[in-house]
Amino acid sequence: MVQVTGKKSYARVREELKASKGQDPSRLEMFRACFSKDGTTKNLEASNAIAQMQQLSSNLPEGSIDKPGPDDVFF
Repeated sequence: MVQVTGKKSYARVREELKASKGQDPSRLEMFRACFSKDGTTKNLEASNAIAQMQQLSSNLPEGSIDKPGPDDVFF
């Protein structure tokens, strides 16, 4: 997969999303921010991963928070 953040670290992306939203970003939001630009991905693998994550997150109960796990790369 091709990430689109350039030299910007994941921690910096996370803090920017947190500042703009007022809360910690979900794993899906972090993945989208790091692997797509303006909703467009650089390759099919990233696009498929985002679609799969969206499907899984739609199965979460309404109002639930996608909390990071201890092995998550982005947190």
